[in-house]
Amino acid sequence: MRAPRQTRKENAAEMIVAIALLAIAACGDSDSDDPAGGAPAGGGGGSSTSTSGGGMPSNGGSGGEGGSVGEGAATADGGSGGAGGDGGVGGDGGAGGAVETEFRILQLNLCHSGVNTNCFTGDDVMNKAVEVIDDVAPTLVTVNEACGDDLPALASATGALDYRFTPALKADGTPVKCVNGDDYGNGLLSWAPPEWKAPVTGVYSQQNSTTERRVWLCMGYDGFVGCTTHLSTNGATALAQCQDFANGRVATAAATDPVATGGDWNLSYNGSPNAQDCVPPGFFRKGDGSVQHVMVSDHFEFIEAVVIDMDGTTDHPGLEVRLMYVP
Repeated sequence: MRAPRQTRKENAAEMIVAIALLAIAACGDSDSDDPAGGAPAGGGGGSSTSTSGGGMPSNGGSGGEGGSVGEGAATADGGSGGAGGDGGVGGDGGAGGAVETEFRILQLNLCHSGVNTNCFTGDDVMNKAVEVIDDVAPTLVTVNEACGDDLPALASATGALDYRFTPALKADGTPVKCVNGDDYGNGLLSWAPPEWKAPVTGVYSQQNSTTERRVWLCMGYDGFVGCTTHLSTNGATALAQCQDFANGRVATAAATDPVATGGDWNLSYNGSPNAQDCVPPGFFRKGDGSVQHVMVSDHFEFIEAVVIDMDGTTDHPGLEVRLMYVP
């Protein structure tokens, strides 16, 4: 797995964080299901607050679009396979141990289709997304409510090595469209090189709308599988879709590779239905205090979750989750 890109914030701040984490580890880990708030943290090109805490088979499925490129109050909610505590802060590998690598995943819902005029701000959200991505320096970005041309544009502007996109579908199987005529759907940006020739995508069997059938997208990268999805606005349908996603494709991928997923689930932690009921054994989830979630396999250890103010360019904040990968 590649090392993370250096952020554009002060190196001194990173040293302070590292010292603090070592101090926490020395004192022992603490677990809690859903601690609220946290001390303000920098990041994401907007005001943010944070809390810290303790393979998909490449065959089968239909491929989405994409290609390689040349070059708020956060809640540390949830746990592994249920309402367990955070993974804690991992220690070093010790003499001869495995080398730990930081992994950052960023979830963005752009509301860029133009259909929902209540949250559509034109290309202001694209400019803000570039700013946030540059500040976070993620390994993987999961994107919802995007137009087809948004992914290559973001990749070009931020230096991502790979981008993928798959459209949401109408009942007749044709793509849902943005107002500008592009396909509308979900995407991935990665700063790790791709290992699969094409992504694997799917349509959920349970749907409650004929105008937008919800889909998922997964792609294999160097050292991990990345996935995203955008679930139904109907709670019962969203939970069924999420469980299908998590227990099927995502769990299969985790049998052979680390898996990192992000998306707008339209489910909240401790809500009804409860987003935590989607989390299978061997995974843990971190949320933005609302409906966006990052869910990863236990190959990762949780460091910190940061909710990022998008300055009114979309109706969702950004969600950054910082992890440690131990091979």
